[in-house]
Amino acid sequence: MGSSTGGDVRIVSRRLVRPEPAGSPDTPPEVIHLTPWDLTLITLDHIQKGILLPKPHTTGGAALADELASSLARALGRFYPLAGRLVASEITGGGDSESAAEPGPRLAISLHSTGEGTEFVHAVAPGVTVSDIVTPLYTPPVVSSSFFPLNGLLNVEAVVGSLPVLAAQVTELADGVFVAVSLNHGVADGTTFWHLFNAWSEINRRCRRGDGEGFELSTPPPVMDRWFVDACPVPIPLPFSKPEDLVRRPEYTPVQECFLHFSAESIKKLKAKANAEMAAAVTEPPAAATTTLSSLQSLLGHLWRALCRARCLAPDQETMYVLAIGLRGRVRGIPQEYVGNAVVLHAAASTVGDVLQDGGLGRAAWLLNRAVASFDEAKLRRDVAAWARAPVTLYVTPRRNPARAVTGSSPRFDVYGNDFGWGRPVAVRSGAGNKVDGKVTVYEGREGGGSIALEVCLSPEALARLVADEEFMEAVTSNPQSEMEGSTAVVRIVSRRLVRPESPDGGGVPSSEPPEVMHLTPWDLRVLTVDYIQKGLLLPKPPTGGQQLADSLASSLARALARFYPLAGRLAVAPAEATTSPGPPGIVVSLVCNGEGAEFVHAVAPDVTVSDITDPVYIPSAVVWSLFPLNGLLSADAALADPRPPVLAAQVTELADGVFVAVSLNHTVADGTTFWHLFNTWSEISRRSSGGIESFELSSPAPALERWFVDGSPVPITLPFAKLEDIVRRPAYPPVRECFFHFSAESVKKLKAKANAEMAGTTAPATTTISSLQSLLAHMWRAACRARDLAPDREAVYVLLVGCRARVRGVPEGYLGNTVTNAMARSAAGEVVRDGLGRAAWLLNRAVASFDEARVRGDLAAWAREPDFMYVDPSAAAWLGTGSSPRFDVYGNDFGWGRPVAVRSGAGNKFDGKVTVYEGRDGGGSMALEVCLVPEVLARLLADDEFMEAVST
Repeated sequence: MGSSTGGDVRIVSRRLVRPEPAGSPDTPPEVIHLTPWDLTLITLDHIQKGILLPKPHTTGGAALADELASSLARALGRFYPLAGRLVASEITGGGDSESAAEPGPRLAISLHSTGEGTEFVHAVAPGVTVSDIVTPLYTPPVVSSSFFPLNGLLNVEAVVGSLPVLAAQVTELADGVFVAVSLNHGVADGTTFWHLFNAWSEINRRCRRGDGEGFELSTPPPVMDRWFVDACPVPIPLPFSKPEDLVRRPEYTPVQECFLHFSAESIKKLKAKANAEMAAAVTEPPAAATTTLSSLQSLLGHLWRALCRARCLAPDQETMYVLAIGLRGRVRGIPQEYVGNAVVLHAAASTVGDVLQDGGLGRAAWLLNRAVASFDEAKLRRDVAAWARAPVTLYVTPRRNPARAVTGSSPRFDVYGNDFGWGRPVAVRSGAGNKVDGKVTVYEGREGGGSIALEVCLSPEALARLVADEEFMEAVTSNPQSEMEGSTAVVRIVSRRLVRPESPDGGGVPSSEPPEVMHLTPWDLRVLTVDYIQKGLLLPKPPTGGQQLADSLASSLARALARFYPLAGRLAVAPAEATTSPGPPGIVVSLVCNGEGAEFVHAVAPDVTVSDITDPVYIPSAVVWSLFPLNGLLSADAALADPRPPVLAAQVTELADGVFVAVSLNHTVADGTTFWHLFNTWSEISRRSSGGIESFELSSPAPALERWFVDGSPVPITLPFAKLEDIVRRPAYPPVRECFFHFSAESVKKLKAKANAEMAGTTAPATTTISSLQSLLAHMWRAACRARDLAPDREAVYVLLVGCRARVRGVPEGYLGNTVTNAMARSAAGEVVRDGLGRAAWLLNRAVASFDEARVRGDLAAWAREPDFMYVDPSAAAWLGTGSSPRFDVYGNDFGWGRPVAVRSGAGNKFDGKVTVYEGRDGGGSMALEVCLVPEVLARLLADDEFMEAVST
């Protein structure tokens, strides 16, 4: 009672629900032996699916839990084996097969219909709303981590621990209910899962409307007899001495999930396109001419192609799409209502180039069609018999396979018919079980009529590229569950162009022959391994829009690039000049100032309003991130991809009542100071041009373009690697949520006064004055330690990025490039929390004050001899990192029709513990923090009264 399952979810009660009517206590438990199809899956996770329902009007709390437990008991009266337990027994000889008498340990696993019951959990999550689940494009982790029972259990562990094979959890939300079921996959498959769910919901619905006790269900009764192929031993002996021998717990690589909806009309278009392409193909076998590609095959073919692009697979690499093929209706003797597993896996394989070729949707869908059509019942029966002689169970390999996808479930399963008596489901979601990179689950669409939905699990970087893929997302439709679905489906690209530097008189900026090569410094090169800088401004609606607005902003960007012309170039990598030292000569990465141009994207999001971005407590990341170009790229990718991506890109997105202007800048080329210097120049040119002035002097100073190297540094710097790919590591960040916190000038002033007062009279030097920013970040640091529930002796680290302009002689204020070094404050978490705001702020103050120009110069010289690169450790949960500066001019970026309403950042470098600082919109010393934390920690931060007391509206 009252224990937490994680995040905002609290367990209220647990009970065992037994079948009703109950069987006779004198009846010995029936033993159901498991088939090869069952035993193959016993080493995987449970099936976990759940539906999101509206809030019941009449009942809640214990009354609702009792009602649902009672109807589940009646459903179990039909599916009584699912209230039993899996049991292992030793086979010593005899049986139905001579193989059972073979020497060595032999194990049999069977389901005993003991009626012990299924677990039923009642939970509450009063801080979670329906929109928290259905609005984000990325599924919030609270769903899989806290809404499902039996999390983290392999199917075979039910044998080891005598655990239930079925469990249900009913979680009451602020404005809805989530009903989830976990079913042991060694006992049954998805068909049985939804068969049970349909029976449970129908019983509850009809009891609610008063149909009495003896009503007939429309849901057909299940068929309990297990199906074995002729000559298969029963029970099947497994070559193990104990069930623990089957347990292998995979370490899944981190994934993110998104839920994508495809309307019936969108599906119809994909199917027509696929079939038309196959009809026009003259090189295919004659059978292709008579093949009709199905709706599902067309949709999955569309996804397969997009996955190949999102994973950046080489054209000659083999890619595989694995389909789970249901055997009910395909194998004689297996009825539709069969309880058990009746599924086999079959793969379509091809090269990536073949899947992505022109006319490739038809080709990809045809490959899937052939995989299904190749089903051979006679071969399947032979395979099943052979399996019994040499059993092979499925295991998930922890190694990510970037060229494989697997689809389970079916759009034929009745999901949205599960009305428990107070309304149809709003949504369906799945739990953590079997969530591998490349897992795709298919469901019927909520609006019916042939609509389909896909739940896609991918590595975070691949998923970011998938949802930014215009060709793929063109087929995705808005979520019928919400008017404003937080997805890139609401953002439509109108046009793309390259913007080249242009002088005020309209002439191009002459380029040198050959192009000027700008060599990169250690400050530049060490951030090759991080994402692009991505910041954007939310502006009011301008008097003009559409093509006229896009042309105007592209023109002013071209004039800004005339000043910042290196940013219109491209990164290049080349072998270093040969040396006399042993080993390969290494590589040189440089910026070629060839004037190829910056990318300029014009987009529209007519259903997104300014308030959609500024009002929510949590930043709607899926929407905001889709407003940025060049998503999912590391800085090094600008030198690796073919064609080479630009180092600078801008996207102008017209919203319903505003405009979002976003810029993505390669971090190897420049830092935040240069980023906002360019932004300020662009906005000033646009503003002054809109006033009809053609020739004017800018107040924004000209950038200093010459790269600064420490004395004695080689130019260019050779990186000791055979190829640039050797330094690339694509981190699998854990999913985070973001909040934007505003602190008024008065609030910041109070924090500063408090920090300095606490340090007065201590051993701190009397000359130390703690700054406003240090006071605010210390306030953040202490709250983060509390929210993360860190052990008192756990070391907490705060990393500050310190700008070196004005700190290092010879580096001018307008320097174009990177000039940032790290300062680090460390302390035990208990001391950060216990010793007060002043102490934490003083630690940050000392970290900055420890800056030593001589040491920085020495580090830069040493880096050229032994390069190291910036990597983020996704597992480091005890540190914060702050970049940017409240001195950057954000709200002065008026493009000619009003000051910015807000600032937001893109998906780049969004890790747990990232804190970005900005000037406050009110000026006068106000500040804002954009905070990224894992969801459960951010929820606790928002509930921290001490922290939130300083936050202003």
